[in-house]
Formats: sequence, C-alpha cells, structure tokens
Amino acid sequence: AVLSGPTPRHAYLDVEQIVRTAREHGANAIHPGYGFLSENPAFAEACAKSGLTFIGPPATSMRAMGDKVEARRRMIAAGVPVVPGTAALAD
Repeated sequence: AVLSGPTPRHAYLDVEQIVRTAREHGANAIHPGYGFLSENPAFAEACAKSGLTFIGPPATSMRAMGDKVEARRRMIAAGVPVVPGTAALAD
C-alpha cells in the first residue's frame, strides 16, 4: 500500500494518481476493494489503458448493470428469471 495523496480520502479518489503510483511501483494489477472505485467503470478503463489488470468486472459490465433497464433486458435475454414488470422506462 502506498499513500499517494495529501490525505487517504484524496489518495483513494484520484484515479490518475493511483494508476501513476501503481506503474511507478511496478504493480501489474489493482484490486480496488469495495465501493467507490470498484464500481467506477472509468477507473477500470484507466487501469486497462495503462496496462494494469483491474481485479473486478470489466467497465462494459459495470455500465450495463448500472443501467437497471439494460440490466433487466440482458437478464431476460440470458434466460435469468426476473420479477414480472414492464420493460418500458417510465418518468
């Protein structure tokens, strides 16, 4: 573990600094823990672009499952039972 910012909070939320620090220390993968960055598709993409393995779901999966209408559509298409309801998006 490396503190890469003025405070732990700043260090944990600065994607560019985390990726830069990982590369500087010779890391080949990042495990983001849970919450915050572990659910951030931009962080997963930043890791991939810099050659780091992101230990978690791909950014495309995070985006699809974060969109509840899209997640439901994909689950139905995959044959996963879902609670009956409408497929339409309501305001």
